Amino acid sequence: AIAAAFGVAAVSDSLIYLALQQGRGMPVAWIPLLFVATPASFSVWSWPLGRLADRVGRGPVVIGGYVALLAAYAGLLVPASAPAAAGAVVVFLGAYYAATDGVLTALAGSLLPRDLRASGLAVVGTCHDVGRLAASVIFGWVWAMSTADAAARVFLVLLAVVLLGAAPGLLRQEGDACDAVTL
Repeated sequence: AIAAAFGVAAVSDSLIYLALQQGRGMPVAWIPLLFVATPASFSVWSWPLGRLADRVGRGPVVIGGYVALLAAYAGLLVPASAPAAAGAVVVFLGAYYAATDGVLTALAGSLLPRDLRASGLAVVGTCHDVGRLAASVIFGWVWAMSTADAAARVFLVLLAVVLLGAAPGLLRQEGDACDAVTL
């Protein structure tokens, strides 16, 4: 349920990049660079955030990842030059992915019974991704009816509500069943 709720509050990168391009006057030719820069940011953040999750627990790191996504949404609303806005959004998106992709899966895997772990993780992933599909459709619809800024505001509020609702459950999982790896 938590993965689905977070999915519904997480729009596709493509929409975020288009909102950056239209709202900040970024040249269209830069959009492919964003698809390269976000994974580069992820690569920089993934090892330190994975290590942090092993030390402090997965729940706080996942929460931090969605706070980074909140910051990316906020970056769509800050009047700034194209390079500054795009750079900040890319850094926050990379941190979001690094703090959630593997860490949320590890958290879920530690809570699932051994004999249902693979199918359980498939359900978690499917719920999250179906939620993201719905989020992207809703973001696009709000944008079509209003503006990209309005859509970003809606998802900023939605993600904040999901975070407030999910944080207690994620923080309760601190004694998760999986042993922490010491690097």
